[in-house]
Amino acid sequence: MTLQDPPASYGTNGATPPVLPVASFNISIIFEWASLLPLAIYLARSRLPHQLVGQAALTGIIGVGLFPRLGVLGTIADFLQQDQEFLDRASSVSQMRRTVWDVNWGSIFPCANGAAAAMLDAHVLRNVKTQLAPEQLPKPPLPKAPSKPSSITSCHVSHSSGSTTPINEKPVQGFRRYQTLHILHFSDSMTSNPSLLKQKIASSHSWAIFFEALGLMLLLGISIICILYGLYGTAAAVVLTILFRISRQLIKVERPVGYLHNNEGDLPGCMLMALHENASTWYLYVGSRGTIDAVLNKSMIQSIGSPLNGWLAHGLRALEILQLIIMSYAAAQKGWDGIALLCLILAAWIFDWLLNNDQRIAGLWLQREGIAVKAQSLKFGGRTPIMGLVHALSNKQATSWMDGIISPSNRRAVWLQKLGSQNVDPELEQKLSQRDKEWIALNERLTYAALEATKDIGLGTNTV
Repeated sequence: MTLQDPPASYGTNGATPPVLPVASFNISIIFEWASLLPLAIYLARSRLPHQLVGQAALTGIIGVGLFPRLGVLGTIADFLQQDQEFLDRASSVSQMRRTVWDVNWGSIFPCANGAAAAMLDAHVLRNVKTQLAPEQLPKPPLPKAPSKPSSITSCHVSHSSGSTTPINEKPVQGFRRYQTLHILHFSDSMTSNPSLLKQKIASSHSWAIFFEALGLMLLLGISIICILYGLYGTAAAVVLTILFRISRQLIKVERPVGYLHNNEGDLPGCMLMALHENASTWYLYVGSRGTIDAVLNKSMIQSIGSPLNGWLAHGLRALEILQLIIMSYAAAQKGWDGIALLCLILAAWIFDWLLNNDQRIAGLWLQREGIAVKAQSLKFGGRTPIMGLVHALSNKQATSWMDGIISPSNRRAVWLQKLGSQNVDPELEQKLSQRDKEWIALNERLTYAALEATKDIGLGTNTV
């Protein structure tokens, strides 16, 4: 073998390692293919800003993985320079934008922390099985004394006012568009011992600093080994990772004043969330209003900054250009450098899957903030019983929030009055047709049957 014909494993430039030898391997297609994979699969995704903001909202830091994707560093630089405007835009990505209905107050608005809410939903509901919502109330126990049989099958629901309304138990027939309601009940689990919670947070912060320093030393050792083996592109990529993780420590994420505080006294929160008014999947947040308001309505990040001010953003953009040069060099160089860079990316994937995945981040946030969640999922044959259940679980003062979901009408007004244990307006009842009365009876029965199925949770059966 001559110097004019180096082995394919040496790469295009044919440079030999300065210290340690590299085994020769002449099947060049393997090296060419392996060198293109990192560049092809490690491009940033379109939903990157959305996910970056969600992770930062829950962790309180810029939670990027071991080896950032192409475009991540520039996105963080935009975050530093644009601050709240970046947050608003990232939370309003068209395909991930969620609408929130504040059931207690009637307001409608886009979800302020859509990515964080999605991460919490996935974590809380990961082991919750969807059940079919009951369509009739459970049968009362049989009386001890024999009673006279009745020729009419009916169910009576007692309202708080003491009135009793017969509801026909005829099974629901006709077309159904099944829709799922996920009910999440939030409560404060560690308010009785806040000092213990602070000690746990301080301890976890100390361990985080220790492991970060240990990780930087390990990466430095890996870069030295790569240089000794002539894997210059991979070594440069590892050094870039070290520089990024150091610069990340200079980024400070500030929480807003009154974070997780309830501004409405003891009034619990009740907010409904979905992609749009005609969605098939709905999320109902109930319980601690401070938590619900912080996740769905208010930004969980007040500001993001650095003691280096705008210089850090410029530095990150320079690192982004350097990252593109490194990965394109490894792709052009081929040889073992491309395979080593591919191994680095696979190691970063495993690291992110174990330590930086969305569900783990959501679980740590709940634990750190001392929040307990109960969850239940019910599948309904239509949208109206879902809205009825949501209304029944609220303070029943506002109804305008559902105008875009169920259009206002006389039968809707009578139905909501019955659900709210109010006296029904006789003039409205006179305007109802027989079809409307059947609609009211049916949806009243379905609503109370679903309400009975959720009473054991205060709202759910699966505790997180």
